[in-house]
Amino acid sequence: MISHKERVKRLEKRVAEDLQLENIGVSHRYESLFEYLQDERDLNKDIRKKLHEYTVFLHLLPIWIDASDLTSEEKISFTPSRGRGSQLSWVPSLFVEPHLPPYPEKELWNQCSRDYKYLQNPSQEGRTHHTRPDALLTVEGTDKLPWTANSTPQPVDQSRLMTMCANGLFEKVAKELGVDEVPSNYADCSSLVQTEAEKESPDELYKKWQDYQESAEYIIECKHKPLDEDDYSQILWYGLAYDTDVVIISSHPVTNNQFTRDLNTLSVDVSIVSGIDIDTNFEKAQSKISDAVQ
Repeated sequence: MISHKERVKRLEKRVAEDLQLENIGVSHRYESLFEYLQDERDLNKDIRKKLHEYTVFLHLLPIWIDASDLTSEEKISFTPSRGRGSQLSWVPSLFVEPHLPPYPEKELWNQCSRDYKYLQNPSQEGRTHHTRPDALLTVEGTDKLPWTANSTPQPVDQSRLMTMCANGLFEKVAKELGVDEVPSNYADCSSLVQTEAEKESPDELYKKWQDYQESAEYIIECKHKPLDEDDYSQILWYGLAYDTDVVIISSHPVTNNQFTRDLNTLSVDVSIVSGIDIDTNFEKAQSKISDAVQ
């Protein structure tokens, strides 16, 4: 039986040949997946999830991008979108795990909660806030998203961060501010807070999305396990908040009739492509995904 690693290697090679690239691989930013493919780590549930997402990424490449746009590229790397002022794409018009601006949850909930059985209240605990899909496909020529990749793009409580600096929690401060460099002492930490902590308000960030939205084509979400109610809510929030067509690429079929009725209530299209996994026949997977995004 062919292992997951060998299947991924074969898929990488085939897509690289189709696009006339020297190599396609996983960025070290996805440390666990990178090490697994290098035979330095065993398979676990997190790696299994990321394998599915990487498989979808590999299938999307020849569908969404033109090989002529990659003539100067020798390698494509599966790496998350990053950037302080804006988020850059490593592949033309394809952003991996982009951070989308926060949306007016309470307002949308008050307007829409009665219309959707599976829409979860954002004030509840659990996975109810959804701003980071697995991928975003955009119109040709788009190479950046005009807002930060800060994982919590909202105004920061500077007083709380200064207290964290005083307590030596430098790594946590850097993480909250969305910066890679970790300060080594209190003076550097407080300076970082003062220079980086002033963020645009959620309303301003969401306005940036609304101005940008016409350039967005599809929000992509990958599911390697059967969808549950949390997944249903996540998909509904993407459709409501970002007013962009959504494509779900799942290993399993979706048979919940009530969820289908919820999807039909949205003003955007949600396509569910099922039966896609690491071991799916290449031509079959390409055909299914291509039908959904073209």
